[in-house]
Amino acid sequence: MKHKYDLIFSIGQACACSSNLRKNDLQFASYPMDWLFGNDLAGRVQILVSRFDRFIDVSDLEYTYSERSISCDAYHNKYNDLTFNHDFAAATPLTETYLGVRQKYERRIGRLLNGIENSERVLAVYMETPDSGKSKYNESDIVKIHDKLQRAFAPTQIDLLYISPDTKLPHGARRVVLDNSGVRWIVSEYQTKDKSKPSYTPDAHVLAKIFRDYSLNATFGFKLRRAILKIVANLILCRKHRRAFRKKYHLK
Repeated sequence: MKHKYDLIFSIGQACACSSNLRKNDLQFASYPMDWLFGNDLAGRVQILVSRFDRFIDVSDLEYTYSERSISCDAYHNKYNDLTFNHDFAAATPLTETYLGVRQKYERRIGRLLNGIENSERVLAVYMETPDSGKSKYNESDIVKIHDKLQRAFAPTQIDLLYISPDTKLPHGARRVVLDNSGVRWIVSEYQTKDKSKPSYTPDAHVLAKIFRDYSLNATFGFKLRRAILKIVANLILCRKHRRAFRKKYHLK
């Protein structure tokens, strides 16, 4: 039985959560915490319930080195312990790049908060990186974190899916630690077996088996738009441009 939601979004721990939601047709827009790293589940929920207070204030940002940056300068927010490692152009003064990045995140924040407000059932997903070790939380902690989230956004029903690693399990195996009252905690061994990739990379095939239990309540208009976009993508002859188009609109 699939768990159906009007909105599904990532709150961390890193980029792989959002990218794998997209691969499984569970997320189609960008939200504030998709492409950042830093802080933990409790901290990220606090950021969310604060409505992103001081999320990217320039006075809180400090330049930092990050091996996870991709042709960008990384900035760490001292207030909320998040690192923005995909947003600021490399070797460019912060004074020249800050406004555009801030405006982008303001749009994402507005999109998410409006989406939550206008939905009946919402799912927030937090996936630890597969090399992060055993979770520091217990069942009581996860329930309290979810309760805090639910109280902040009532009357919208906002559920929590928490995924954490256990390297003692066989690869791909999983077990449900907690599943009640809108919160589900799944433990699995989902680290990639591809040695050419960083240790924090998850196995997309393992995650797909977890995410297949979830789906979005898509409107007819949304489904029609997706179908048209897929047709357009197939008509693009240049492979490079076709791939760019599919990536832009999150098409398989």
